[in-house]
Amino acid sequence: MSGRFVLAMILAPLVGGAVFGAWVYWGMHGGHSQPGLALLMLLLPGTIYGAAFEVFVLLPLLLLIRRRRWPTRGPLIAGGALAWIAIVFLNIWGTSETGLSGWTLPDIAAAFLPLVVPGVVLVLVFAWLVGPSR
Repeated sequence: MSGRFVLAMILAPLVGGAVFGAWVYWGMHGGHSQPGLALLMLLLPGTIYGAAFEVFVLLPLLLLIRRRRWPTRGPLIAGGALAWIAIVFLNIWGTSETGLSGWTLPDIAAAFLPLVVPGVVLVLVFAWLVGPSR
């Protein structure tokens, strides 16, 4: 196991969690900094979800890509981003009280963006750190 791989396994969920925590924190507080542990409390759920996604989706995908001897970054970014978007869609669809049929485009964007952006950032950081594209 290379040092870059270990760094990717540690750093990618932290960056994804930080993006999610910052997005929610500044959305709640309007950009005004307040003392306390609010940002840290928002960092933890994003980091935990990111680490689980990394272990259950990105790591098996990376092993499959390397076994097939494909270039690493492109398929990993595409597959990881699509998997994250599918998980977010299923989460919103499964927990929505009204279903997605009555939603307008701004409603969908407001629900999806805060959840999709941290995952895509996590995938990009992981793909960049695991190694060069062959």
